Amino acid sequence: MRRILLNTSLLALLVGQAFAGGDRPEWNARNVEHLLNRAAFGATQAEVQAALASSPEAFVDQLMATKRPWQRVEPTLIRWEDFDLDPRGIPVDADKSKYKGMARADIQKIVQPLRGTDRKQFLDYAEQYFASMLNGDDPVRDHATLFWHGFFTTSFAVVRRKYEVIHQHQFLRDNALGSFRDLVRGIVRDPAMLQYLDNNTNVKGHANENLARELMELFSLGEGHYTEVDVREAARALTGAWADPEGRFQFQAENHDDGAKSILGHTGNFKGDELVDIILQQDACPRWVAKKLLTYYEGVEPSEARLADYAAFLRANDYRIDAFLKRLFLDPAFYRDEIVNARVQGPIEFVIGLCRKLSIEPPRNFVFAVTADLGQCFYDPPTVKGWDGGEAWITNATLLGRGNVAGVLIDAFEGVEPANDAMMDADDDLTSRVRELTIAQLKQLAHVGQWAPKLDLAGELARVGARTDEAAIDYLLSAWLSIEPPVETRMLLAEHLALARADAKLGSRPLADGGEAAERILRRLAHIVFSLPEAQLH
Repeated sequence: MRRILLNTSLLALLVGQAFAGGDRPEWNARNVEHLLNRAAFGATQAEVQAALASSPEAFVDQLMATKRPWQRVEPTLIRWEDFDLDPRGIPVDADKSKYKGMARADIQKIVQPLRGTDRKQFLDYAEQYFASMLNGDDPVRDHATLFWHGFFTTSFAVVRRKYEVIHQHQFLRDNALGSFRDLVRGIVRDPAMLQYLDNNTNVKGHANENLARELMELFSLGEGHYTEVDVREAARALTGAWADPEGRFQFQAENHDDGAKSILGHTGNFKGDELVDIILQQDACPRWVAKKLLTYYEGVEPSEARLADYAAFLRANDYRIDAFLKRLFLDPAFYRDEIVNARVQGPIEFVIGLCRKLSIEPPRNFVFAVTADLGQCFYDPPTVKGWDGGEAWITNATLLGRGNVAGVLIDAFEGVEPANDAMMDADDDLTSRVRELTIAQLKQLAHVGQWAPKLDLAGELARVGARTDEAAIDYLLSAWLSIEPPVETRMLLAEHLALARADAKLGSRPLADGGEAAERILRRLAHIVFSLPEAQLH
């Protein structure tokens, strides 16, 4: 689908409508870090200082600009008959001629490599996306794409063939900052979504309502803004919209109900595009989208006045997401005390942010594997509603798991030992899946190819002149946490350093000059810090 792009001057004009009075956010380290946490994937001290040397408007423009072009992927198409197996383990093939007379073991020799190719190309694609987030290639777009992935939910567990899934994600990424009009028009023609919501069985006379219902309930209007009659009629408008065996959209006129439909007060022989246009005209649509965006980026649901304001802005600007976000990022209310440092990071945000703050390049597919275990499997949300987010991300199990992941990435473990240095305890309601996520398994995953993080924490302290333990703790907490920890935590960290010094026989030597022993102490300290409840917030 062709993307309509606004030039920079027009986008600035649209955003300027909201700030005619010259009201701008206060530009300080707190607010810059907040912006980078919410718009992107965390901030380094150097990035904060660079931003402070710019104006808010110039920095937001820079942040939203692409640093490195996306290398588009054209996945390998695995034929369904070679990929999908029936209950007997035989490929689903219309005439079975290809496999006639073959033993099941021989069939498996053909099918399994193809399924392996399909899985590998998906993991390779996920690695490219995670690498873009880690490198900050296109931070606002990549973060917005993560939002849309949870908004227009699809699961590889249902779609199964990754060809359509990869194409869908690239569509979401291409349009993540474009018009919501293009996003929703494209998603009702998207082969992965058509399969996920069973629209391949939506035919004249036997309408399947799944896509029509989720289009209204989850993708555009929300409950209470349509009737069951609207759903049934919308499903008729979507009859014949199929995904073909080659992974492409296909409109089958013979399966389309070409009778008149009455949807949300409009009557006509509607198809998918006309259905979307009707939905976009509803007052509930910009409110639904604006509420989802504001809640995601701010971490709290907006007030009625704030929602009405942003919904009107979104509608007036043809549902442009880039204009919406730029206005939000320059809105002083985006930096209010209520929301700063009060949003729980999702697993992907947590792992990517940790790696960026410490300049760690994680091993291949590590982020995909561990964030899946922490509750956010890329392209496999738990339900059609996506992930609940917020406080639902944190349980005793996932908090322990996050600490283990941080410890492995920092290389804080010497052998297999309990995580978190007694900073937190795991109780008996750990899930069986997280029990399997042991430190040993994590280390094995991380150390394939003899991977190890390139950290020099002692050298960093020397660079900034942190010559005392108190100065070291102050600097590291400032660099690694967005929220100020309580006094008790600082005291506990100081006690930890004192005991570690004694064990390592460092005496009063500054950690900045302590060599390998000091580096091991600092890595264990980093592990403790990133295991703290405060480290889960931004």
